This record gives sequence, structure tokens and C-alpha cells, in this order.
Amino acid sequence: MLAFQELQHLLGFLSDKSRHGRRLSELYETVQHAGNLVPRLYLLVTVGVAFVRAKEAAAADILRDLTELAKGIQHPVRGLFLRFYLVQLCRDVLPDKGSEYEVEGVSGPEDAFLFLLTNFSESARLWVRLQQQSSSAREKQKREKERKDLRVLVGSPLVRMAQLEAMTTDFYRTQALPAILQQQELQLQQELMQEVGAAVAIAAVAVAAAGAAAAAAGVAAGDPGV
Repeated sequence: MLAFQELQHLLGFLSDKSRHGRRLSELYETVQHAGNLVPRLYLLVTVGVAFVRAKEAAAADILRDLTELAKGIQHPVRGLFLRFYLVQLCRDVLPDKGSEYEVEGVSGPEDAFLFLLTNFSESARLWVRLQQQSSSAREKQKREKERKDLRVLVGSPLVRMAQLEAMTTDFYRTQALPAILQQQELQLQQELMQEVGAAVAIAAVAVAAAGAAAAAAGVAAGDPGV
């Protein structure tokens, strides 16, 4: 976690153009040519968030780019920590409803939801792979302990998903729930039924709770459409 804290200092530096005098689009391109993959992706996420903060690029475009590039790390533990860092750093630059990063027709709540759903799905896949790497009984026991310790990393996208301003009853019913169920079906086809299927079910419950809270708020406010 010390590395995460140091990267926060770097983000603060990058967000203040008067301190470095470089165009963030230029930095974003330059970082992609860094030699080692893992440091490159952490730097890319950090620069990407600064890029979005400066409003020099559409949030949806950068979020999609970072989500896709993160697939470059297939090692389960390293991949989980990268996904966790990605979600945590991007949590305040999501193009949620009413956010300063929402741009009609360019970046919207659907993009924010898709970013979180995709990263949850990828994190769950990496989490399951950690168990599949075990061979001996002793190794399986060790891996199982690691997996229990890493569960919080898998669930971080769900926490942010439930906090989306756009997570209304209607959004949950028409977009969120069908997308979550589709992810569950895909994971079942990949023979990850017990682990990931359960995780996706938890996602549905978490988002349903957010939808129910929105509905309750609407009823309390006398909204006839709820």
C-alpha cells in the first residue's frame, strides 16, 4: 500500500500543470512506452486519471482504454492489485449522473457502470485463477488463505457501483440487472460456476440494494414514477 500512497503524490504533481509544464496527452502517450509492464500500467492509470481530471480527454475513452490495457497483467495477485488501484483511483472521475465528467453523447452513467462491471468481472476471473494454479494439497491450502485475504479487492467495484447516482430503480431494472445476469451466464460457460457465479449473485444483491434505496427515497419524496 506504500506504493499506492506514493502514486497519489505523483497524481497530485501531474494534476498541477504549472509544476511540470507538459501536456497530459503527451505524457499519456510517453508512459505507454515504459519498459516494464507492471510499472508501466500503474503509471498509465495515474497519468490517465490526471488526463481525465484536466478534462483534456473524455472520461469514457480513458476508462475503456485503461480497463483493456490492464488485461496485460494475467498474474492473479498482480492483476487483482492493479484492478483495485484502477477502480480506487478512478472512483472520483467516473462520468456518473450529475458528475462534472458527464458529457452528453460522449461520457455518461452507462460508461461508469460498464467500467465497474467489467473490472469486477475481470477481478473475479483472476481471483478464481488463483485457486486453479494450486496443485498439491498444501499449495491449495496456501492459495485458499490468499484468496480469502484478497476478497476485498474483488468486491471494490461493487461498492462503488452501489454508490452511483445513476443507480435508480429504472436503471437497475433495465440496464444493471440484465448486464449482471449476462456476465453470470458468460462466467458459467467458462466453467467458473461456483466461485464467480456466487460473486456475480452478490453483485446483483448489492446493486439491488442501491436500487431499493433509490426507490424508497422516491416514495418518501412523493415521486409517482417510483
